[in-house]
Amino acid sequence: MVILKKIIYVGFIFLFGLKAFSQSDDLAKDCNSNSIDELYSLIYSPLEPFEPPASAIDDDGNITASEDELFSLRRRHFYDQLKGQKTLSINLQTYATINRQLPGVLEDFEPVIKILLPDCQPVSLFRGVPVSNTKADFNTILKTTEIGLKSEIEPIVNYARSYVEPKPIKFEDILGILKNDLAITPEIINAILPEPIAERYFPDGNIPTGNLSEAAILAFVSLGGTVINPPNQIFFIKPRSYSGVIEDYSSLIIQEDGSIEPAAALNTSLVSQMLNRMGVKAQILIITEVETDVAGNCTIDDAGRWHQVIGGRKTRNCPFFSLASQMLQNGTYKKTKDYIEQNIVFRQLEAVLSIAKNSNKETNS
Repeated sequence: MVILKKIIYVGFIFLFGLKAFSQSDDLAKDCNSNSIDELYSLIYSPLEPFEPPASAIDDDGNITASEDELFSLRRRHFYDQLKGQKTLSINLQTYATINRQLPGVLEDFEPVIKILLPDCQPVSLFRGVPVSNTKADFNTILKTTEIGLKSEIEPIVNYARSYVEPKPIKFEDILGILKNDLAITPEIINAILPEPIAERYFPDGNIPTGNLSEAAILAFVSLGGTVINPPNQIFFIKPRSYSGVIEDYSSLIIQEDGSIEPAAALNTSLVSQMLNRMGVKAQILIITEVETDVAGNCTIDDAGRWHQVIGGRKTRNCPFFSLASQMLQNGTYKKTKDYIEQNIVFRQLEAVLSIAKNSNKETNS
């Protein structure tokens, strides 16, 4: 059987050439993996083929041992022969490519093989399945899942979902993920998002493209992820309506240091729920009018459309986020009815905005 596997493996090498082994995923390109020659040496090592012992065969030549018993005997057989052999490391992408084309071809050599995750962490194999609990950065979990999905090897996906705990990340990284939907695919998030969580937040089974980053953070939290030194609070500013808003943003994010930045396609309701679960007090302010000293004001008409008035001249559109940012920095929000109606939240926001103002004064002095 081992000889047959070697012959098949040689065919695999010639069919796929060095491509499968010279290519490595971006995250693993600097891993200290073994060369193709060392892989050849392992495959061609002079091993005795496995034959079931007499105790596992009845008088009629039928194997009486169970599949698990045979596996244990087989593993011990090759383990004894591979004693002293140097451990060989191959990156996960290479392993997935090999195992997809020839399932189980490396199984006899598992005692001396380590699989390198995308972050270069070594993981042992047992019956073709990565084993041992480990911790890894969230990007490694996503990349491992992607490799499992593309190679159609469910054990790799299950390993990423069930046995790799995400390392804590900085709050800035959380915001970075939220700003970058395009770096994530629905298939990856669906694969690692626990079913009860997915049913609760995405009951139709589909994650909207605009909510991929939010779903990624949801998966991170569901897998046990935590945030390093999270802020005490954060604010989201959004317009009552997006009709007539000419900027491609969904909200302003005001952090605890008073910094203000726009965000595109952000599901503030879902994000706020997740942040509050992380211990970050997240509040949403919905604005119905914008007042500035130099760029006029914006209000919503009866049809729910924003329009801007500058020097008495009215236009049917509004650069909401640019003007709202000015309004918050200059304190002209105090002239709006929103300030009166949502005074408690605005008071809390003022304390945060004052931090940025004081910081700017110290810088300029």
